[in-house]
Amino acid sequence: MTLTLQSAFLAEMSTLLILLAGAILLYSSFREKYLVPWIAGWSVFTLSKVFLALSSSRPEVLLWAALAYGSYVIAVGLFAASVFFYVSQRKLLWPSILALSVALLLGIAYSLWRPYPALQYAGFALCWIVSITASLQLVRFAWGRASLGRWLLAAMLVLLHLDTVGQVHKIVGTDMVVDLLLGLGIMTIVLEDSRNQVQRLDALNTITHQISDSREFDPTVGTILEELRRITRAKAAWFRILEGDTSRLTESERR
Repeated sequence: MTLTLQSAFLAEMSTLLILLAGAILLYSSFREKYLVPWIAGWSVFTLSKVFLALSSSRPEVLLWAALAYGSYVIAVGLFAASVFFYVSQRKLLWPSILALSVALLLGIAYSLWRPYPALQYAGFALCWIVSITASLQLVRFAWGRASLGRWLLAAMLVLLHLDTVGQVHKIVGTDMVVDLLLGLGIMTIVLEDSRNQVQRLDALNTITHQISDSREFDPTVGTILEELRRITRAKAAWFRILEGDTSRLTESERR
């Protein structure tokens, strides 16, 4: 391995290990279940980079290429599983497992025996389909919500790939940027969800105090509307009050 490739490899490995440590720290703090397959997937993804570097330095040893490809396929499956757990779409787990099992067989067969390049391309295509499915589910879940982490992770899942031997770090910074943003995407999701939960609890606390302290209906409804509008980032919220045969509109607008 040349000095340039060694430097790129060490920089990328440092990034992967730092992000892995960050994910473990977040899990120990927030105990989000979807982080478990993500941490496992990130660990296997890191191994795939190691095997790929070994395959690049010793291309005559076909086992390293097979291990790199197999680790990558497993990592894609674990990343997708983490997303499916997060968006509550566990029904997509089994189709993804089936597709990735076929991809694993195709890729390992090509890596060990090199019969037809089409086998490898078909395997990568199946992995990409699973990644795209996870990305689309995340986009669907994030639609209409201001969430940088979800959109960032969805974009990086589309760009997730494994270089083939001979093309390792063809563009030195590209893989590192994708890896970095992929890891930051899931971390941002955890932190954003935690912040939103705190905001909801704060709004609930404010509403509870308003209901218990106020004996007037209109101020109480106004406070509730304002809190609901604030946590949902809506431009306006309204509530109709029936007074005799007519209804009166109570509203809260963004200031």
